[in-house]
Amino acid sequence: MALRPCLHYMSVADKFQEWKILPCLTAKSCYFILFYNYIYVNSAIEYVRWGHMNINVIAHNLLAMNAERTLGVNTGNKTRAMEKLASGYRINRSADDAAGLAISEKMRRLIRGLNQGTENAQDGASWVQIGDGSLDEAHSMLHRMTQLSVQALNGTWTDSDRSAMQAEFEQLQKEIDRLTDASTFNENHIFAEHNVPYYQFEGNIRWMPNQKHIVGENNNTLSITYRMAEGERSQTAEIQVPPGQYTTKELVDEIDSALEKAGLFDKGMRFEFTTQGTCNLNLEGGVSIDEAKGGLAYLLYDVYEGGSTGALIGTTAFESDSPDVKLSIVAGKNDEISFDIVSLDGTTIHKELKVPTEPDLLDPTIKRKGYTRPELIKWLNDSLADTSVRAVPYGKGIKLESDDSIITGLKGNMFKVDDKDKGEDVYTSVFYDNIGYGPVTQKPAVLTGGGVLSTTNDDLEHGYFYINSSNNELLVTPNGGGPAVSLKIQEGYYTADDMRKELNRLFALNHVELEASVYGDKTKDDYQGLVITSQVSGLNTEVGIDPASSAYNTLFVTRAYNKVEESESYVRDPRRDVDASFTGSKLFGTNDWPLEVKAGVNDKFILTVNSKKYEITLDTGAGQTAVYDAVHLLNGAISKAINAVKNTITDPDEAKLLDSIWLSNASSGSTARVKVQSSDRGVDYIGVSAAVGSNGKVNEGYADIFTTQVQYQNNAANGSGHVSLNQQIQVPVTVSGSNQRFEVRLDGVDYRLDLPAKTYNTYEEILQAINNHPNLPKAEVRDDPIRFTGVSASGKNTTFQRKHTGIVTPPAAPVNYAVKGSSGTEQGEVGTDKNATPAVVKMNLPYFKNPPGLTIDGTNGQLKLNVNGVVRTINLDAGTYKSVSALAQNLQKKLNDSGAFGTGDGGIDVTYDSKNLILTTRKKGEDAAILCGSADSKFIEHINTRLEPTSILLNQHVLNSSINIQAGKNDTFKFKYNNKDYTLKLDPGTYNRTSIKEQFNKQLAAQNIGVRAETDSNSSIRLTETVPGNGNTLEFDSENGKGGTCIAALFGDTAVQNQPAEVTIGSDIQEKITIDNTRNTFKITVNGAEQTVTLPAGKTYLSRDAFIKDLDTALKGLGVTASLNGSKIKLTTTATGASARIKVDYDENSALKEIFGTNRNLHRGLKAEFDSSHRLKLTALGVDGKEDGGGEIHVASQYGSIFQKPGKTVVSTAPGTAQTGYHSKIHSAIEGAALRNPTVKINQWNDKLSFRLYYTDTSAYSVNIALERKEYTYDELKEELEKKLNAGLGTTDGRRMTVEVSADGVKIMAENPGNLYRMDEKSFSGGFYYNVLRRTAEQEYKTKPVVTKGRNENATYAVGRKDIRNVTTEITTGVNDTLTLDFTYGNTVKKLSMTLDAGKYSGSALVAHIQKKLNEQLVAEGLEPNLILANVGGINTGVTGNNDKNALTFSLSNSIELPSKDKDTVYTIDGIGGNAAFSVFYQTDGDIRIAYVTGTKDVSGGVTMPKDSDLSFDVDGKRYTITMPAGKYSQEKMLEELNGQLKAAGAPVLAKVTDGMLTLSHTKYGKHQITNISGDAKKWLFFQENGQKEGQKDIWLRVGSESGDGVVIERPNVNTSFLGINSVTISKPKYAEKALARVKKAVTAVSSVRSYFGSMQNRLEHTINQNNNTVENTQAAESAIRDADMAKEMMAMSQSGILENVGQSIMAQANRSRQDVLSLLQ
Repeated sequence: MALRPCLHYMSVADKFQEWKILPCLTAKSCYFILFYNYIYVNSAIEYVRWGHMNINVIAHNLLAMNAERTLGVNTGNKTRAMEKLASGYRINRSADDAAGLAISEKMRRLIRGLNQGTENAQDGASWVQIGDGSLDEAHSMLHRMTQLSVQALNGTWTDSDRSAMQAEFEQLQKEIDRLTDASTFNENHIFAEHNVPYYQFEGNIRWMPNQKHIVGENNNTLSITYRMAEGERSQTAEIQVPPGQYTTKELVDEIDSALEKAGLFDKGMRFEFTTQGTCNLNLEGGVSIDEAKGGLAYLLYDVYEGGSTGALIGTTAFESDSPDVKLSIVAGKNDEISFDIVSLDGTTIHKELKVPTEPDLLDPTIKRKGYTRPELIKWLNDSLADTSVRAVPYGKGIKLESDDSIITGLKGNMFKVDDKDKGEDVYTSVFYDNIGYGPVTQKPAVLTGGGVLSTTNDDLEHGYFYINSSNNELLVTPNGGGPAVSLKIQEGYYTADDMRKELNRLFALNHVELEASVYGDKTKDDYQGLVITSQVSGLNTEVGIDPASSAYNTLFVTRAYNKVEESESYVRDPRRDVDASFTGSKLFGTNDWPLEVKAGVNDKFILTVNSKKYEITLDTGAGQTAVYDAVHLLNGAISKAINAVKNTITDPDEAKLLDSIWLSNASSGSTARVKVQSSDRGVDYIGVSAAVGSNGKVNEGYADIFTTQVQYQNNAANGSGHVSLNQQIQVPVTVSGSNQRFEVRLDGVDYRLDLPAKTYNTYEEILQAINNHPNLPKAEVRDDPIRFTGVSASGKNTTFQRKHTGIVTPPAAPVNYAVKGSSGTEQGEVGTDKNATPAVVKMNLPYFKNPPGLTIDGTNGQLKLNVNGVVRTINLDAGTYKSVSALAQNLQKKLNDSGAFGTGDGGIDVTYDSKNLILTTRKKGEDAAILCGSADSKFIEHINTRLEPTSILLNQHVLNSSINIQAGKNDTFKFKYNNKDYTLKLDPGTYNRTSIKEQFNKQLAAQNIGVRAETDSNSSIRLTETVPGNGNTLEFDSENGKGGTCIAALFGDTAVQNQPAEVTIGSDIQEKITIDNTRNTFKITVNGAEQTVTLPAGKTYLSRDAFIKDLDTALKGLGVTASLNGSKIKLTTTATGASARIKVDYDENSALKEIFGTNRNLHRGLKAEFDSSHRLKLTALGVDGKEDGGGEIHVASQYGSIFQKPGKTVVSTAPGTAQTGYHSKIHSAIEGAALRNPTVKINQWNDKLSFRLYYTDTSAYSVNIALERKEYTYDELKEELEKKLNAGLGTTDGRRMTVEVSADGVKIMAENPGNLYRMDEKSFSGGFYYNVLRRTAEQEYKTKPVVTKGRNENATYAVGRKDIRNVTTEITTGVNDTLTLDFTYGNTVKKLSMTLDAGKYSGSALVAHIQKKLNEQLVAEGLEPNLILANVGGINTGVTGNNDKNALTFSLSNSIELPSKDKDTVYTIDGIGGNAAFSVFYQTDGDIRIAYVTGTKDVSGGVTMPKDSDLSFDVDGKRYTITMPAGKYSQEKMLEELNGQLKAAGAPVLAKVTDGMLTLSHTKYGKHQITNISGDAKKWLFFQENGQKEGQKDIWLRVGSESGDGVVIERPNVNTSFLGINSVTISKPKYAEKALARVKKAVTAVSSVRSYFGSMQNRLEHTINQNNNTVENTQAAESAIRDADMAKEMMAMSQSGILENVGQSIMAQANRSRQDVLSLLQ
């Protein structure tokens, strides 16, 4: 405590004097006091003045006494001051400050409590943190469960897939429970297991999650009586689940849903499936579940109501009881059932029932009828009305039950399992299909040898059996009888098939009943082997070939083969050879010629071969100019130039390379480039470049030939009077090729003045060649005949004829449709429509054509249909249906009518394709059917009738758009119908194309003609008969009035008559014509024949008309008429139509010259000369020899010889392309493996070699050689190979081969190097390749032959439906210990009856016991033991609802001799009966047991009754109560007491202990209910209960020291039961849907708890902070009260110490003089 310095005052004798307090120099907390002026001693006061002192003398001992007293006081004060300083407290005892002490201690209590409260709050925070962490993981698991639920809802998964998902889902459920249970703090559970109050009804029956449960309408309820609070009246609620088959998890899920639906879920009622496999019924928030009873109570505890001892459950699953879900019963297939009804008193009633059937809708020879489940139940109950057996629905099936009898010995054809794999139709039983029967197939003995022969081409040697004297014998004892037969195989080589034939020959020769065959396809398999089959079948047959036979291993065991030790290798240059070349970029086209090459201008270029350059000069001749008009000519010139250079070279190698250069056209369509190339292997590079002259000028040869692309335009020279051409001519000049052509047009006339090919040395030579040309025109005036251009023409067919014959061909045979739907179900299913199909009829429309479509009228639209047994007749609407779609729509409309089949499920949907109307029933399954046929449906006959009405289309001409009909002039229309002439008289008026059609139909109808008119989209008119008839005809002819007078109005004049050929000659004839005596004829071609027209010789005609008259006379005999067309001749053939033709050409040497006359014309001449620029000048000359300016001259550059050239434009310049050559030095070869020996032996296995040798890119030669079989040295083999290889190859095209042979192997290679000459590596074959070029070693492998004895094969069995594999079966003497079955073969029936020993059996033990008992009966009946085999599973019927894997089966053995020797005997095992059948074979929910109820409390060690307690229960509705006295009971004493009390109470029950649990069982058989077990004794004797009625489940945190100062942390319940997800499953979509919703709620619930935990953690943090704050402030307050003032106490102690010292001194000097005392004080 800090000391505060203070100023104190002391009072003595009413005098106050200040003490002076000075700080100590050695300690800040220490003080000393200096007396200032006065000192007080007892009552004597002396004045003391500093510096001198006057002291009175004391004459008595009062001073000493006073000093002693004062010393004691000062010592006490010092002690107290030291105590405060040592403790730090002002108050050390109540005497120090009683009130302050009280306050301090209260504060201390508060502080201590708050500090501990803080620690408690911190523990609470840790508590909720652990809980929140656990719930975080729970959230993750819930999210995964959501994911699995969504996945299970996807329709692509199967139930088996969902089972896998369910497995994970269950593990997550368990982990959430484990996690919440394992979340602890200091061994305290963070999460509560239950709410308070709660009650738990604990079940003790363990179930597998996937265990099957059959729930019927009589056991699908659970009645629960419960109380929510003490003192409340009990409430009872009953829930119900749908009947069906469930797994345990699914059934718990259904119960959970039922609880939720009944509102019990919200009251806290939970049905829980625990991790131990038991079920609990929990009531969260309630105090008691007084009773849980009903059919579903068996899940909690073992209860059996007795009765229905004969209950037999069918597993045939009906999808529903809908009228559409029917089981098809077929007579002779599944209509018979027989069984025995055996009462408990031993009375037996035998029943044989046959389900009624009726003739089938489609096939009356078959009797069948479909039954719904209710209908079958009614029929069964009607048939069993005289018995105690009744049929009831059960799940999806039917159950037969009786209270006092059992049903046993079931037989009948309906139980047969049908095998679809054998082509059998599937027929489902009313109950189940579990019997297989039929004849037994006897199989022969077989020896299947190993695959010992190679079938591959690479091992031909081992594709044969080699037989010699060491391996040629087989010892055979077939079928186990008689002495062994020795078969000797002839020596030699055998293929597999050869050996087969040899063995079969030996078998036949020696009467051995065996047959050999070969397995392994030689084209597919690598190895073949032999199969030896006994020709006798059945048991005890054997092949009997002795393995010790010398031939055995060769034929059946030893596989010898060649193994490749070293393979061949191949040598080939992968790079292809390429010739060196240079291709110009210039593309020569048709317009690029001629190319003129001039000396010194464009005649040179540089050719580079490898690195050597040559100047190539094209020969331009003496004229210094050469002209080329094609690439090949240019190439020839270049080749000539290169050859000229070569001739100057002396080095032969260099000359050889240059000589290899050749030129080609690099063509592309009509264009080409110049290509220079060499195929010599020594030429790797060819290049072309420009040559440069000595004057430095670049020669244009490289550019013009190789690189410069030019465009040429026609460049004609035109002039009046004269013209100079565009080329300057330098002589000498050579003219050749296309340059020779020279063509000049003068006054429109072309003259060919071609120049002779030669070299012209002077200009005069050129002019002479032109001016002296015979075709050169000379100036003159002359009479020119007036010519005309030849004329020709053909006539036209403009009239038209139409004739058509109709066809009506009815179907050759009746057309019938009879189709049924298919159930699509597996055997054992009824009405599951997932695979059901409807009845579908495809009505073919073989003659439907669009257009014209299909016409329906009152005679052919009737359709009678039998749909699903309902017969209706409909009539399609009349009209023409131009599309199948329209027809289908009308048919659908008619079928949908309420008077027909309607729009419901009993109707038909109509669809179509291009050739069919498709009728589909809306109903699916076997009851869906469609029957119809042409016999009673005209529509079906109609659509199957080839119906082509006669019809003519008048489409030669389109109808006129405006048609004017005038009475009496053009108002008739004629045609023939069925050879009868008809004339329509049209009403006068103006018509368009539509109204004329209507007018036609009006007139046709007026005359009652069965024809109608239509117009089409092309404006043509069509006539069609309305009623088709076979052979009916329509005819029409438009020509010359045959079609009536209206044809011209309808179609135009040309439609009336065909048109002749007609021409008008283009030139006028003379007005006056005189026919020359020598030229009075001319030629004319008429109708393809040339004719001569002869006119009167010498006759003069003064007018054109006169001439035409004679000309017409002359032509008439030729079928031509002549007339004038103005002043021109018009010629017309008398014939008409397309065959009429006429043609006239001008001939001046005929009479045509006089007819058309002549004109006097000036013809100008032409003269050639050179102008001053040496250009050729052409001049038109008049008759006076002078230039005539009127003469028009034209010279085209195309034919301008050397004088007029086309214009040239450079388009582009690009370098050529040089292709570098590559010529490989590598020879393609195959190098064989190293040879083993110095010689090579060639035999039949290695003498052949085949491969393909390529000698061009695509050309190959097939090499096939066969070497002579002998032993070769290496040199001999080399010589033989080369000789054989090259014998057929010749010496050309590089097809020669060379061979090297050494110890390293055989090497075969192409003589020429390079990729071009190569061997196809994949083509090698033949023994030489496989055995010489490859090195092989012979290997041996021992195969394992398979020997099977003869045997029987059968499908005779009976399969139970009860699971005996996974359960323990209890057999009780006199209750369920008899088992019978019928064994039938042929007409013999053996009834085998067994009595089973009492006891509990596992599945395997039960089967072994039944087999033992069965064998006893078989032997007793004279049959072989084990002829019939008992087993668990082993047979797969494939029937829906089967339990094949786990059920008891009886089957006919395949290894025991059968009682009948007839191979056709049918064997049957059926009629399984006896009271044990219900325990071991049939699917039941009843049993031959009395009613009982077993508790869940373990009483095996006895019980202790703390008080007298009542036990009450109801038996068949009557209440019984007994009192169990208080005390301790052993098990025996307990039962003795209970049974005594029960007997005394008259209760018809007995008490016993079953598996440690108390069982109350009825004393009589039959159906009885023992329910409503209650009373205080219930919890001690019967049911295991758990619960808590009151108390606190939550955690109380004391966070302060005051009463009620605390925080409550709730212990939430988050196990799967509380969250509502304990029972959910995702094994099926409907459960997964619920699981998804429940998991969603669970996520919300967990989130709520986590929110609570989070808020609580925040609260506790605030609590901790508040506590710390309060402690701090209270501590400060308490310190202020109780802590010492250290300064004050130090001062007090110092004062007391000084006074003590003074007192001690005074005491020591008490008796001394006053002066001594005063001295001391000084």
